[in-house]
Amino acid sequence: MPRSFGKILDESLRHIRRDVPDAYARLSALLGAAPVAFEVDEDTGVLEFVGGGHRFASTGDGFRVRVETDTQTLVELVDADLSIIEALRRGRLHLRGRAQEIARFDDALHAFMAGAIRSRGTSRLLEELRWNMSGAEDRV
Repeated sequence: MPRSFGKILDESLRHIRRDVPDAYARLSALLGAAPVAFEVDEDTGVLEFVGGGHRFASTGDGFRVRVETDTQTLVELVDADLSIIEALRRGRLHLRGRAQEIARFDDALHAFMAGAIRSRGTSRLLEELRWNMSGAEDRV
C-alpha cells in the first residue's frame, strides 16, 4: 500500500530540515503564521510550522491557504512539465485563500523546492510519488 502524500511530505520536510536548514528556516518563517490545508488525491490534512518544527493534523481550522490537487499534477509541477498557472487554468490545482496568503504560499513552495533540490533524501521521495502515481503498488 502506498504511503500518503502527507507522510511523504513530512519525510521530505525532515530531510530538508536536516540537509538544508536555511531552506527549512525560510519555510518556517513564511508559513509559521499561515497553516496550509491540503487535499491530494484522498489524503487531507493541515501543515503548520510551530516552535522551530512542523506538524500535521488530520483536520483543523485557522488555515490560511487550502490546496487541492492530485499526485500526477504534483509530479508534473516538480518536474517543470506544468506551471502553476497552467495547472490552475486547467482546473488541476485549486488554491483558496486571500491573495496575500497565496503569494506567501507561492514563496514557501519555491523555498521548499530549493531545499528539496539540495537535500539528498528527497529525490527518493519523488520517485515514491511517481511510483504511487503509476499504480505500481498493484503490480507487486
